[in-house]
Amino acid sequence: MYDWEIGDPSVRTWVRLRQTLKALERAIQMQLAGSGATIPQLDILETLAASKAQLSPSEIAMHMFRERQSTSSVLNKMQKSGYITKVRQGRDQREVKIKIQPEGERVMRRAAWATYAYGPMILKSSLCENEMVQLDGLLKKVRDKVLEELGLALQRQPATNHFPPGLG
Repeated sequence: MYDWEIGDPSVRTWVRLRQTLKALERAIQMQLAGSGATIPQLDILETLAASKAQLSPSEIAMHMFRERQSTSSVLNKMQKSGYITKVRQGRDQREVKIKIQPEGERVMRRAAWATYAYGPMILKSSLCENEMVQLDGLLKKVRDKVLEELGLALQRQPATNHFPPGLG
């Protein structure tokens, strides 16, 4: 990875933000190597664990800010691996809800360090608390602007969620 020194501060910051995200994803994937799961699979497992109600594939996609098709593809792989099951509901049996299986819970517990400890550990070793608060505020501001540009409204966390499980 190159350390790009670009004159325009907005382009330079954008490049650093993308590099940071890619480096963190690679480091987390290395931490997950023994768990048998990918980052998208863990994102889905954590979303399911956070919800007090079973979720449909569309609801999972919305929580993860992903397209439903790509989420369905990951769900199919997860079902083959025994991490989840699809439960048909409703009279016409077209409504599907996703349920975590014991194997999915085992994988999620095994990977918890990589997802909930590694990132915060990197932040704490790189930034003081005030810098983290400042960074959080700045990222929130950028996220909210992007959502506005997309015509999307930020929604409050549903009362049926308790994310992340066991934290906060």
